[in-house]
Amino acid sequence: MEHWERWVPTNGIPSRLYNDTFIDNKEGIVLEFSDEKDKKKMVVKFEKGVLSYRNTDEGSLLRKLNYLEQQYGSDFYSEWTLFKVINSGKERNR
Repeated sequence: MEHWERWVPTNGIPSRLYNDTFIDNKEGIVLEFSDEKDKKKMVVKFEKGVLSYRNTDEGSLLRKLNYLEQQYGSDFYSEWTLFKVINSGKERNR
C-alpha cells in the first residue's frame, strides 16, 4: 500500500516552498523556489535533464488531495511541501 511521509532532504529548507520558476530547455531543467516571505531562495538544477516529468491536471490533483486528507488529515499536506512516497504504483510499474 502507498505510504506518504514528509521529506527533509537537508536542514534549513522551509516547510512550505513556492515554485517561482520552471525552465526546461537544452541546458537541462531548472526549478527555483522561495519561502513564504520570499526571503530564502533555492535552485534545483538537472543539468542532464530528466527521463520524464509530469504536469498534473486539476482533477488528478483534487483526487490525490482527497486521498491524502482521508489517510493523513489536511494538516499533513497543507503545512509541508516535500514528500517521499513509499510503495507507489509508479515504482511497481517500472
